[in-house]
Amino acid sequence: MYLVDSSKIAGARYFVGHNLLPSSGQGIEEEKAKNLIRIPVILMDRNIRVSRMQPSRSIYLEYFDFQAQRNEFVKVFKYLQQFEPGVGFHRGISVLLGFGKDGAILNLQDAVYAQFPDLRYTYDGTKPTTQLEIQNPEIFG
Repeated sequence: MYLVDSSKIAGARYFVGHNLLPSSGQGIEEEKAKNLIRIPVILMDRNIRVSRMQPSRSIYLEYFDFQAQRNEFVKVFKYLQQFEPGVGFHRGISVLLGFGKDGAILNLQDAVYAQFPDLRYTYDGTKPTTQLEIQNPEIFG
């Protein structure tokens, strides 16, 4: 399945993840998207704490009500369509660049946050993590 999923990422412009759990395993796909110079967009629930260790060169969008804000996400993707993705460095840190059709080169994460400040993600370690319950513990026997 690794090759199948990798080929799907390679054939896409974006990798979109929805990060709701610490150690959800989506980091591998996100890293693959980064290595293939795709645009990783990761959705983050404002009320849930996930791992503090989030890969760089990704655009993290924080929401408080997914259904109510879904049209805002559409606007982000329409905005991103005007850029070709690339990689560069800002203050010694690898960043996702956007190459505009007008010749502009910008830090794509910063540009998205400037255009859509209400969706900017910031880690908050005081929020609770999602609580899970095992429904069928017999499978671990």
